[in-house]
Amino acid sequence: MSVTINGTTGVTTPEINTGNVTSPLNVQAQTGFGAIEVGGPSGGFVDIKAPFSDDYDARLWTDGTDVQLLNRNAGYLGLFTNNTERARIDSSGNLLVGTTSVVTGASDGVQIRAGNGNVKWSIGNTGNVAQHYFYNPNGIVGGIYTNGSSTSYATSSDCIVTGK
Repeated sequence: MSVTINGTTGVTTPEINTGNVTSPLNVQAQTGFGAIEVGGPSGGFVDIKAPFSDDYDARLWTDGTDVQLLNRNAGYLGLFTNNTERARIDSSGNLLVGTTSVVTGASDGVQIRAGNGNVKWSIGNTGNVAQHYFYNPNGIVGGIYTNGSSTSYATSSDCIVTGK
């Protein structure tokens, strides 16, 4: 099937697995999977638009080498698994892992801050907690621990393996 508008083929379903795709949009089945291919001589992109938008809100783009995932608005870009948000890049450029807001110490999570580049990690617990472990092929060789208002650094002979 192909649709032609003003002399340009816009949609086609070429023979499966021929690799001979010349139109800008292809919808096909390959080895049991559905495939949508979007491309042109310089690359391809897919825009996603909310009904009230004048232009696209999100874009997946490639030039054949580089790939971009773009949120044009002042919102966040989230990554989800098992129907739960696991990481996000907020509108300030902070990378947040295991949390949906900047790390304050009251919550669990990791934050890599945009601009000054510092890294925060927090376990929302004031007990004896391992904040960071250091590993080599032999296992844990050191760690940073907190307890209330104190911080300690331990080598492998001093490490206390604790949970949260």
